[in-house]
Amino acid sequence: MKRAAEQGIGLIEVALSLLVISVATLGLVRTQLVAREAAFNALQRGEAVAYMQSLTELLRSNVAAALEYRTGDIEEITPPAADCTTQYCPDSRWGQWNLWQWQQELSGWRVSDVSGLVTDGLFDPQACVRMDQQWVTVEVYWAAPGVAAPRPACDQVAPPKWLRLSLVSRVGEV
Repeated sequence: MKRAAEQGIGLIEVALSLLVISVATLGLVRTQLVAREAAFNALQRGEAVAYMQSLTELLRSNVAAALEYRTGDIEEITPPAADCTTQYCPDSRWGQWNLWQWQQELSGWRVSDVSGLVTDGLFDPQACVRMDQQWVTVEVYWAAPGVAAPRPACDQVAPPKWLRLSLVSRVGEV
């Protein structure tokens, strides 16, 4: 005797279907995470370029004090003695003031939202400014999210997962 063809779905078919759907969902979630990280890195890279261009424009506007802009490490920059936006400052003090302001913006210390969280700046930045006659080299390093590696010094190679951009620009006779 032949049995009539079975109808409906068996438990094994349901389990296999769920397995295939879960693997596909995991793949989609991974793709979303990679895309989100790439978008964040692109945003950080764009901000780094804007910060480097702003510093070179500050240098061009104050060539007389260009040597004041040199720094080997962003942490070496100390707050200037005077606020040059409210009182007169000679060119050299303007150079110190501009570099300090730039460092604040690069680190996101000046920009925060209503809750006090930093909403701008790079993630754990390191900046180096070198002068060579009429050329300036600005290098900016920053960490990718979740990186616990120590910040590199200016003369070191950036460790893995640290991002680096360099800008070389002519600013005039120094």
